[in-house]
Amino acid sequence: MDGGNMRNSSEASYDYLEERFQELTALGSPEKKATFLVRDELTGKIFVKKYLSLENADIYERLKEARHRNLVRIYYMARKERMAFVIMEYVGGLTVEQFLQDGALFLEGETAGYLRQLFEGLEEIHKRGIVHRDISPKNLLISTDGVLKILDFDIGRLYKKGRGCDTEILGTAGYAAPEQFGFAQSDKRSDIFAAGVVANKMVTGAMPQERLYVKGKLGEMICTCTQIDPEKRYQSAGEALLEISSYGISMDAKKEGGDLFFRGAEKPREQSVWPGFRSGKKWKKAVALTYYIFMAVYSAANVAECAKTPLAAGLETAAVILYIWLSVFLPFNFLHWMEKTPGIRNLGKGGKKALGVFLWIFLIGAGAELEKYVQIEMLHLVKT
Repeated sequence: MDGGNMRNSSEASYDYLEERFQELTALGSPEKKATFLVRDELTGKIFVKKYLSLENADIYERLKEARHRNLVRIYYMARKERMAFVIMEYVGGLTVEQFLQDGALFLEGETAGYLRQLFEGLEEIHKRGIVHRDISPKNLLISTDGVLKILDFDIGRLYKKGRGCDTEILGTAGYAAPEQFGFAQSDKRSDIFAAGVVANKMVTGAMPQERLYVKGKLGEMICTCTQIDPEKRYQSAGEALLEISSYGISMDAKKEGGDLFFRGAEKPREQSVWPGFRSGKKWKKAVALTYYIFMAVYSAANVAECAKTPLAAGLETAAVILYIWLSVFLPFNFLHWMEKTPGIRNLGKGGKKALGVFLWIFLIGAGAELEKYVQIEMLHLVKT
């Protein structure tokens, strides 16, 4: 097949796939509009479509053949002139960054287990000649069944033996290895550095320069990973895996009785979904518990007072749900509903806070007005 026919075939494939996978909503940064949740018009299944530069397309092309549980599977790749996109599996879950935003930390054994999964994923991409260069909490997703997935190869590169240093300074501040700032060529040891920083952040909530975790075997591994000199780090993900195996943890996840268990490791913390209990701080728990008990009694008393007719009781129940309960649960992101709702999950941290304030004001106001109507207009319990 000559060059012209190959180009025409590639363009036809691009157009077909673009028509087949219909965009539902943008994911990630709203400004970039590069990643979308899409539906396959043939099967009705949900996937992720990501637009790429032609330079990055070569990386995703190599990853397309990978079948590894710690990498998001790539199903299709299409190129056209200066554009390219991939169709990838959609994985439900939260990023490590989203977990940490709630103020809760990971247990030591839990952190070691996810670090092991991260090294397993890195070993797979490194053997394909790829350096990720942006391993950070925002690019590591923990699926609903407890599997860590490496995301976003947008600044990844193919390792080129003999090159002196990177031509571009890229990476997430604090997680990028020193050599990524022009001192040398980044390689697989750069990803190992970032993995150590991520593990430190998971278990302490701080960067290594602020607070370095040094306890036990996990602390030793973090210290080795985050050495400034690449020669003093683990020289490969495989070497790090051998080290973490001696820690005695096998992170093969399985479902048993509805809970997620990890063989040989501590059971992962069950992070509370209740506002006031998520941080684990005792004073916040005390305040929240007092609030819930008081408001439960107050709600029951108000509904009982308005139970003269079924309609009045129903409307009063709706009122207290609005201004007492939903005014707490929705603004404070109960069950992480903001991250699960299309459109809202792309607002960013500031946008979500603004939405929370708006919902709090609206729900209290709406509930109070409804209660006022029930007690004054319907039952004449309060004189105007």
